[in-house]
Amino acid sequence: MKEFIDLLEKFWILKNSEPELYYSIKDNFSELSSFAKDKLGCRLILKPDFIKLEKIPARAEIWMGLPGFEEPLDYALLCFVLMFLEKKGKGDQFILSQLTESILINSAGICKPDWTLYRHRKALVRVLKYTAAIGMINVYDGDSGRFADDAETEVLYESSGLSRYFARMFIKPLTQKTSIEDIENETYLDIEHDRGDYRRHRVYRKLVFTPAIYSTENADFDYIKNFRGFISRDIEKMTGCRLDIHRTAAAMIVPGSSRYKRVFPSQRAISDIALQLNRILRSGAGDIPPSETFSMSYSEFYGIVLKLMRESRSGWSKEYREKSADEITDELILYMQGFSLLRRDGDTITILPLAGKITGDYPKDYDRRTGRRNE
Repeated sequence: MKEFIDLLEKFWILKNSEPELYYSIKDNFSELSSFAKDKLGCRLILKPDFIKLEKIPARAEIWMGLPGFEEPLDYALLCFVLMFLEKKGKGDQFILSQLTESILINSAGICKPDWTLYRHRKALVRVLKYTAAIGMINVYDGDSGRFADDAETEVLYESSGLSRYFARMFIKPLTQKTSIEDIENETYLDIEHDRGDYRRHRVYRKLVFTPAIYSTENADFDYIKNFRGFISRDIEKMTGCRLDIHRTAAAMIVPGSSRYKRVFPSQRAISDIALQLNRILRSGAGDIPPSETFSMSYSEFYGIVLKLMRESRSGWSKEYREKSADEITDELILYMQGFSLLRRDGDTITILPLAGKITGDYPKDYDRRTGRRNE
């Protein structure tokens, strides 16, 4: 169902910017809401100005985060921006200096930013650009980006009134939670975790919101195998994807004509490099034998990236041909973690089964010395 794909892809659907999609989802609200509630355990929120699917992951992953955010300070500043906007109604205008002053007051004793520091100003710029991109604020006059270079920059904004719907609602105050697990299990405090609604919601969330479920997650993997027929029909109907189950992993396979934006493999250059790296990892690299799951040190992984660079760099885009091995190694780790191809724990890199199922290489007539295909 194309409407469900849009709900997955977008933070929310705004009526004023996408009216046709808004009304299409509204017309199918009953079916979409039932699937979200019964299978994912998530709310589908319908308001006069927007529709939003609350996308609550089964567990927190290192790759999860807001686009464009680079450090914890970004998230702290976003919270202070939300506090400021809480007092603003739809259409209320304010200037940047009012916001920065409010942040300084509310952050006292917590993580007080210093607007004389470029890094702090740049972090606020990232937050402002994100909130504007999703329609939480509108830039009425000026350029937020200029604040990074000049702390005296003024910009006129207008609140859309959507900020109060940005954060997820919790049953109990966050101040009563002491761990990530408390937040993850917040809806199911008194329910056995491997039974009934909890397990169904957890399994569907993992399939829909993350790249793969591995057989090491015994209870969830067994659930998928036992109910594969029902799950497969649900997944195909609502997402347009095929449920693929192997001995070690289960994942949603996206069709070639898909409207999904974040998939692997993709047209991105780093995606091609990851495919080539998967080939080396699964064919055996030095003293590391090919297997479904295996671990190595960061330095060993770095050595494999060097091998890949020697063999395949000639065909990469100019951007990656000019990058250092350190830059490419760290970017590959971050990218591959995001698609459950590997996991990093300190200095240990664990290669996961999905990396062996999706590999790639140049055509057979490609000349690695010249970077061209033979005539």
